[in-house]
Amino acid sequence: MAVGADLRQRIERDYGARVVDIADVTDLSASYISLILSGRREAPPHVQIAIARALGARVRDLWPREMKTA
Repeated sequence: MAVGADLRQRIERDYGARVVDIADVTDLSASYISLILSGRREAPPHVQIAIARALGARVRDLWPREMKTA
């Protein structure tokens, strides 16, 4: 899955969440969330975790290429 508009659209479609919804739950700004979901900013691990928790998802479901295998 490509990061960027695809991630934002997938979150809206699959989780029914908008950027403002995620921002409300995570206490992060909507503009910051938007930058991350559009691929213009890289999300640090703690932000990936916060977004995934807000959606009831796993980090690897949202950012599968970020996961490293041992």
